Amino acid sequence: LSLDIITRTSRQELEASVNSDFTETSASLSATDLNPMLSFQPFELRNDVDSKFFLESVWTNLDTLVLRDSRNGALKMGTDEKEFFPVKETLISGWTVVGAAWSVRRTVTWLTDAPLDTPSQPNVAQTEEVTDPKQQEAIEKAKVAWKRHESLSDRFQQVTWNLLLIGLRNTTDGQGEAALHCTDSGVRKTVADFLLRGQIGDLYQQKPLVRRLPGKILETVCLDGNARQAALAGIHREINTKANTKAMAGPKLQDAFDPFDDQTFRLESAVSVSGSREPAFLGVALRNQQVWSKRGKTLRDFAGQLGAFFDTVRETQARPLSIDTGGLNQAGYKSLATAIDEDAINELAQAMDVDFRPQMDLADNEDDSDELKYVRELERQWFEDGAVLFESGAPDNASVTYLVIKQGRNLLRQTVTPRSVDGEISIEVEKTETLVDEEDPDLELFESLCENGRLGSRLAIWYDTSHVLVDRRLSKLKYTDVLFDDGWKWLPYRHGHSEYDVTAEKPTKPNSKGTGKTAALEKIGDQDSIFCYLLKIGPKLIGVNQPIWTICDDGSNEIADFIYFAPQSRKLWLVHAKGAHVSFSAEEKLNHDLRRRKLANRGLSVSAYEQVVGQATKNIRFLDPAILADGLEERKTRHLWWNGARPANVDKARGQIIQQLRSTPILLERVLAVAQPHILEDVWVDAKNKVAHDPDSSASATKTYKLLSALLADLQITSQKVGAKFYVLGHRISAPLG
Repeated sequence: LSLDIITRTSRQELEASVNSDFTETSASLSATDLNPMLSFQPFELRNDVDSKFFLESVWTNLDTLVLRDSRNGALKMGTDEKEFFPVKETLISGWTVVGAAWSVRRTVTWLTDAPLDTPSQPNVAQTEEVTDPKQQEAIEKAKVAWKRHESLSDRFQQVTWNLLLIGLRNTTDGQGEAALHCTDSGVRKTVADFLLRGQIGDLYQQKPLVRRLPGKILETVCLDGNARQAALAGIHREINTKANTKAMAGPKLQDAFDPFDDQTFRLESAVSVSGSREPAFLGVALRNQQVWSKRGKTLRDFAGQLGAFFDTVRETQARPLSIDTGGLNQAGYKSLATAIDEDAINELAQAMDVDFRPQMDLADNEDDSDELKYVRELERQWFEDGAVLFESGAPDNASVTYLVIKQGRNLLRQTVTPRSVDGEISIEVEKTETLVDEEDPDLELFESLCENGRLGSRLAIWYDTSHVLVDRRLSKLKYTDVLFDDGWKWLPYRHGHSEYDVTAEKPTKPNSKGTGKTAALEKIGDQDSIFCYLLKIGPKLIGVNQPIWTICDDGSNEIADFIYFAPQSRKLWLVHAKGAHVSFSAEEKLNHDLRRRKLANRGLSVSAYEQVVGQATKNIRFLDPAILADGLEERKTRHLWWNGARPANVDKARGQIIQQLRSTPILLERVLAVAQPHILEDVWVDAKNKVAHDPDSSASATKTYKLLSALLADLQITSQKVGAKFYVLGHRISAPLG
């Protein structure tokens, strides 16, 4: 059979099997025809709303809520008013239920023999006026497509039926309870907004009808019992070495959470089983308060389970809640970060750190569109040597001031304030001080990354109250205190009579456009950068008296910024370096005393270490000699030294290193190190003493100390798992190298 015959036959059989009078005469569905899964959002009726007004508001707006675009009132694509069946007001098991069933028709995308989109009919009158061959060809193609479209009287379509139910129950104490069930996520959000805000987009507005259940009550009811499934969302930096999300399953997941590694995740949803509530099997998505359970057989089952759930809610509200065992305060859940209501942003103050990071949702987007490629390329250019440095936080609001730099140049100073509007967080720019020409290419690059509201998706802010704002979402961290003291090596960043610039990562030279500087690895050893320092101190740092190989592999997909390999002592060090997060004004750059004073006053910072720790974690596998040998051979690394001197024949020297690595399968010492001198020894010791005397202090230095300790200890634990040591090369001012 041809496709056309199959299409027509299928349509004829469908029409023959349907009572044509049903579509024309049925004004509503019978409630007994419905078999909904127990999936709903629970609400409480507002005190100023009575049952009659609630039901009338829902009933009179049903078709608008379901079928219409909330911006302009147009019929949604794929919907048909003839296939919209309201569910009249029905009383069942104490619940008054109204709703609707409707269809959505979409062209089947896998059917490549039928047009996916209706082509535009070509204007024949204009065809005669066209002389350009390419335009003529396009018109001829349009004619063919249109004729083909006209020849297909029927096309396969995918038909999806959806169900909306809104229930209302009045309790004996006069408190109204409401529940929303909807199988279409877009319509569900529209209806929820209508119930909570009293508006349908730009089409309609009245007073709100309901309010959400208190989060603490919902968590206590829905998270009771043994967690069988859980979904976690990370609130840490998006890096290759740590998952953004986790999906877990097990008999009792509360005992499976890692109190250290999972403390930067928050619970998004969970499924639990408890014999002390009805229904016993219950799932909850905390962000939108969606609750679900097993499917019932009839609408009566649905209403009965709905009533049992709200009975448990009322019982929970009537008794004192234990702050130690209820909801997210259960053992296990308690170690996770906690999602905080967006309105709490208005109560925050005293930001203590800030970071500008890749947009998180791009990682999940596999779209290969030109726009996405463009954004990814902008990110690649910026994050090579661009950063946002924290300057100050407001003592009485959530505002934060930061400095934007790239290639060591100050581009602008900006003050922003996170605000909550209708339960959603936005970032408002309060003040901008441009420090370069407005047409500066680096400034234009940063502004491109922030346009169309993307600043809110890229900016992360930490507050001294343990709150963190990431991707427009507010959470609160619960610290697992961990010490990181034996992992520091305090260095002077001086060698002989030379003092090195702890803010300069690598040697530089003017770029070809004359707008800034670019890396000049051929000048390693000739300037005062951290790279130059690492070249000088290699043997003493790793503790050997004989010559060593020093290799710089800086660049895209690098192995490490510096590699120290001592063949005789069988020692291997991988060092990843970053400059201290300190910027200088034009006056400070010229005045040595002002510069030194600012360097001496820098405090603790988490963001200064996030990127370099992520790089080190990602490349820890290169501590294996064979893997390192393969990496050096593949990358053709050219910047290397033997006993501090560049060899005459780089290729021959690299080959010698590779051969020595492959003939040394067992190393006596393997070390992963981070050369980030932002932290001063005196500042770290002072913060450590404050934590020892007052572990629960809310001081910014105490909070930052705990955050940074956890970050560094995580990599230390990872290194220990592969039999390696981990060190951070901090800064001890004017002290001898130890």
